[in-house]
Amino acid sequence: MFRRDYLERLIEQFAAVLSRVVALVREGRPEEALREADRAIASAAGMPWPMLERLESATLFRLLDRERVRVLADLLAAGAAAAGAAGAAAGAGRASTMSA
Repeated sequence: MFRRDYLERLIEQFAAVLSRVVALVREGRPEEALREADRAIASAAGMPWPMLERLESATLFRLLDRERVRVLADLLAAGAAAAGAAGAAAGAGRASTMSA
């Protein structure tokens, strides 16, 4: 029961973040969307984006539980879209690759 409640809260929390990131990109505020995505990515991964981007995907799978990896993949995809909209092509490509 506790695990289910935890998963539901996790999903709700990050679904709200994803919605905000998408809305900010649509509103033409990609830099703000990128900052929001980066904060959520750091929270989901338990580490800041600069540290996360240095890790290989296999390492993340060993460090995080399956649910967090799934949430992190969605957040990375949203962050990649925000980075692309903000003109940060290199960051968008890396985040997009990690989210796959």
